[in-house]
Amino acid sequence: MRDTLFRQEAVDFVYSPMLAAIVCAAAPLYALLRVVLYRPLMQAQNEQIAHAAKQRSSFLETVRGIQSVKLFNRQTQRAAAHQNLLVDNFNAGIRVQRLTILYHALNDALFGVENIAVVSLGAIAVLDGDFSVGMLAGSRAPCRTVDLDDGRSRDRGRTGRRGFPLNFNSSSSDEAFTSIP
Repeated sequence: MRDTLFRQEAVDFVYSPMLAAIVCAAAPLYALLRVVLYRPLMQAQNEQIAHAAKQRSSFLETVRGIQSVKLFNRQTQRAAAHQNLLVDNFNAGIRVQRLTILYHALNDALFGVENIAVVSLGAIAVLDGDFSVGMLAGSRAPCRTVDLDDGRSRDRGRTGRRGFPLNFNSSSSDEAFTSIP
């Protein structure tokens, strides 16, 4: 897949160096985003794991020693301690989710701006006659982003009306470009 992307960018540089430079400029910005958010996200995840372990071990200690807890009438203290650990675990999970949401928002904003810039500058080049519609569509067709964190993928090309994938497997030429419902 990487070879295909590198070949596509090489072809894009031949067609329009300006559009290819915009696409290539997004890569270091994405890398910077990953570097900046890597350590805080890793620390938050480690903190969440530690809080979850404390909460679960406290619960197991209470369950195993329930006779002693009842004998010394410490149920309310153990319950309060367990609830505090549960709240700490919940708050750590919220911190991880907040950083994950921040990462996804910045990632979507970065590639959204990149896509808008390429399409709008490409449309201007088409209107000026420097670029054809087919060249613009060909350069944008393989744009597929896959988020490595959660496996989300977004196809931004090769779709028919209403965003359905085109059926390229048909043998008949009339059916070759019909959309799959």
